[in-house]
Amino acid sequence: MHPAPFPVLMRWLGLSLGTTFGTLFIAFVSTGSWTMFDLEHISMTSATYGVASVVAAPAPDLTPDNVWPTSGVSGIPLTFQSRAWNNGTAASGAFNSLFQVNGGSSFAASTTNSLAVGASNLVTGTYTFSAPGTYQVRFCADLAHPNWNESVNETDENNNCGGFNTVTVSTPGAAPNLTAATLNHTNFTAGTVVVSATIFNTGATSTPSTHNLFDMGGGTLVAAADLPAIAPGGQATVYATTTLAAGSYQGRFCADNNTLWVGQVAESDENDNCAAMTSFTVTPAPTPSVSCGASAATISMGGSVTYTATPSNGAAAPYVWTSSDAGVVSGSGATLSRTLSTAGTYGMQVTDSTGATGFCPQVTVTAAGCSDTGPVTLSALPARVKSGTVVTLSWNIQNASGNCLLNGPGVHQSITPDASCVAISSITTPTITTQSTYTLTCPGSQSTQTIVNTLPQFNYY
Repeated sequence: MHPAPFPVLMRWLGLSLGTTFGTLFIAFVSTGSWTMFDLEHISMTSATYGVASVVAAPAPDLTPDNVWPTSGVSGIPLTFQSRAWNNGTAASGAFNSLFQVNGGSSFAASTTNSLAVGASNLVTGTYTFSAPGTYQVRFCADLAHPNWNESVNETDENNNCGGFNTVTVSTPGAAPNLTAATLNHTNFTAGTVVVSATIFNTGATSTPSTHNLFDMGGGTLVAAADLPAIAPGGQATVYATTTLAAGSYQGRFCADNNTLWVGQVAESDENDNCAAMTSFTVTPAPTPSVSCGASAATISMGGSVTYTATPSNGAAAPYVWTSSDAGVVSGSGATLSRTLSTAGTYGMQVTDSTGATGFCPQVTVTAAGCSDTGPVTLSALPARVKSGTVVTLSWNIQNASGNCLLNGPGVHQSITPDASCVAISSITTPTITTQSTYTLTCPGSQSTQTIVNTLPQFNYY
């Protein structure tokens, strides 16, 4: 037997093992020579055989999609659309395609530069029907108009053309016509906005469902929601959601256009789908803020107070509560309750998730045993003065649970007892020119007065 190994022979033949294109049988004979045989013709009993499979080279496979639109008007150019897909195992390279009408005439589609594996490309072609009626149209990938020549070697050359789609062609004047109004709103707040406009069918027949867009200026195109059929003389409102920064803009709505500026509906007038550009303004979003309220301004030792956060302009939970006495307090909701056991004055602030901070009213905690029973005293020194003289008002407040009020000529003062329910202090009055009465009133209907008299003036002769 020839000593050369089987792989050497395979390399000499330029063959590889793998996906089967076909099967070859190779015989090694004892004379030292070798030959390639078809299986049914091999008769040498002294030969050794090997089997090799030829691998398929990677190649594209171009397939079509359906054709749209499905309606048109005779005598008016109609732009057809479809998609070419590459379902093969290699990129396609550039190729031409065509549309076919009624199994006979064809017209060119736009050229596709190349398609990667699994990719597709939108193709268009324009055709004018000379007469109304019902037609059949299909799309064929990698078939050039008018000679139907192919340019791409594919794994399957028999699936380039799709099925025929029915296209209804009406007479001029018996077609829909879509027009658009200007934007419904011209003032927005920065962030996510909803734009809207009204679309009208001024034609003689109903429209099919359509794609539409908002042109926000500067090349920004926003796809709007598809519209259902609109009867002649009918209208509908179209919406789209987009994100806009603060600033000044020019925008418009365009009916029967996708973001590639391709329409679907054959209309009696294809030049009035877009409204005029409209100026609109996007103002900055308001600054988030949060306010805070307290269920009570004064409580007794051991009592509870509930704080409530009220957000606005986008402020939101979670919240961070920070007290004046204990720092960050447990809790992240919009309300927080605290039990305070020590007399004193307490502050609280709340901060939301955006960093907005609100300050809560101060809460005063009074000591136990503040019975509002007094005694409460008020005195004036001196009690008799010459006109134009000032006096000192002094007070001694005991067992008062809240603020006391001191009123009189030139004096209007709130007096807050300390944590032990006591307030002892004094003030100097403004100039006194006539008899003056001063009243001190405390919680529990405790009240007292003092009178300052003026000395009489004498004229001597």
